[in-house]
Amino acid sequence: MSKTYTKISALSKGLAILNIIGSSPIPVMVKDIADQAGITYSTAMNNIITLEDAGFIEKQGSGYIGSFKLASIWTNRMSYLKRRKQIIQDEIEVLERGEQSEDCQIPDRIGRNQNLHRLEMQNE
Repeated sequence: MSKTYTKISALSKGLAILNIIGSSPIPVMVKDIADQAGITYSTAMNNIITLEDAGFIEKQGSGYIGSFKLASIWTNRMSYLKRRKQIIQDEIEVLERGEQSEDCQIPDRIGRNQNLHRLEMQNE
């Protein structure tokens, strides 16, 4: 018997608001957020207060912008992806030279290192 999962409507609305705010180069007013997200002003405001309280957005003038916390999450993710990219590029260079590197380590999703060759074998 398999479980059925459903999308959480309230979370979807909050994520839509984060996308709207994060995509704008200027502060976004609540009315514009509500219009773009296709939700009521009241629902937009409830989500905004929650996101602001959690530190993901902040009020600037009469609108809202993404916070340093949100920027920090993005920066950490980009840093992680750049490290993985460099590790993979280094391994490609080793392989192109016809060498074999048994100790090529690549960080997995939870911060442990995995041997690249073992990962390839698991995915075959």
